[in-house]
Amino acid sequence: MQIETGWFMVNVVVPALAPGIGAAIMIGMEKITEGDRDISLADPYIDGQLGYVSVGWCAAALLEIDHLQHCFPAAEYGGMHTGVWILLVLGGLIAAAGSIKTDKPDHTISTGRKRNGRILAFGSSLVVSVVTLALLLVIHTSQGGPQCH
Repeated sequence: MQIETGWFMVNVVVPALAPGIGAAIMIGMEKITEGDRDISLADPYIDGQLGYVSVGWCAAALLEIDHLQHCFPAAEYGGMHTGVWILLVLGGLIAAAGSIKTDKPDHTISTGRKRNGRILAFGSSLVVSVVTLALLLVIHTSQGGPQCH
């Protein structure tokens, strides 16, 4: 099992770092405009945005499955295909739920609800993204990787 460096960088590293890069840009913009919001590089990850990374990895996995089905028509990828779609929906739901902000008094850190919600969003998005990444790597390396023409 060999993973190409370029494929790994484009399909794994860049998407995993994208939320942090976006936060860094927002931090820079806040400093330029002298905003008073406290933004952390970890905020996108804590708020469940790894769910969106999972969605991107699912899209890559679906593309690879399609390519493999054309190369190896006898191979069965139905179970993986269904699993990827389930992970895609879960990742999107987790990211969307984690990004919802509310100013209602009962969702403050003092009650612990906001903190617990962020922990749940981070934990669930981390689990979904790790499972998605593992499935993407299995799909990419199956049948020697998508090398047919």
